[in-house]
Amino acid sequence: MRIHHLVLCLVSPLLSSCTGSSANQTTGTPFVNVPYTVVSQGIQQSIKNQQLHVVTDATQLAALTATAAFIPALPALDLDVNNLVAIFLPPGTGCDALGIVNVSESADVVLVELEKTVPGDNMPCVALVPNHGPSVLATMPKSGKSVSFAFTIRKAG
Repeated sequence: MRIHHLVLCLVSPLLSSCTGSSANQTTGTPFVNVPYTVVSQGIQQSIKNQQLHVVTDATQLAALTATAAFIPALPALDLDVNNLVAIFLPPGTGCDALGIVNVSESADVVLVELEKTVPGDNMPCVALVPNHGPSVLATMPKSGKSVSFAFTIRKAG
């Protein structure tokens, strides 16, 4: 048992059992929250598969808006100071939703945490909405770091 505890402490120094009770649990935490603003969320047309985009300039934004049909249109974005993350999921039920839970960063990566909500077992819903998939787009400050995405799925109802 002590060997397993030691391995866990080596792998995850953030476990409370690995530090003294007087230690500050947030000291050394590798991720800190990053401010973000959702600029579009809901249903979009045209993109029929899962896509994850990090848009850093006007050329990339023009390519994205030529591919996806946003209703309403995207607001003006300042890509000199912000990046845009765009997440698209394939068509599902009429009750599927997608949202950003949190954005945080470490020394070398930005982590965008997403939650897809699907209908629960007892929730009546349209089986499929053709050509309409959930999407969410958000701006966050430019950092020059790579961006990773993490998904969770939650049943509603």
